[in-house]
Amino acid sequence: MKLTARKTILTARRDAIHADLAMIRHELEASQPQSISGEHGAVIHALGQAGQAELEQIESALQRIAGGDYGVCTCCGAVIPAERLDSLPDILTCTGCQSRGLS
Repeated sequence: MKLTARKTILTARRDAIHADLAMIRHELEASQPQSISGEHGAVIHALGQAGQAELEQIESALQRIAGGDYGVCTCCGAVIPAERLDSLPDILTCTGCQSRGLS
């Protein structure tokens, strides 16, 4: 897959996450504080946190693309194989560093 295709995928995913987070914010703002409680509130909160974390990873990948560092392991500097980037376009590390718990 070409770099432009990965950038398109990352951008589309970023836009979808922004939409998801907006919907979560809307639901939280539209609800009475007592109506979002317990398990439902915890799920909404967790979704928001997960979306924010993924958004940060995507933004980092897009910055690496713009800076010319995309596809290079942030730990050891090795080139990340294209197949890995095809599967995980926002990945930061090569498989070796990931297996050693480096990130």
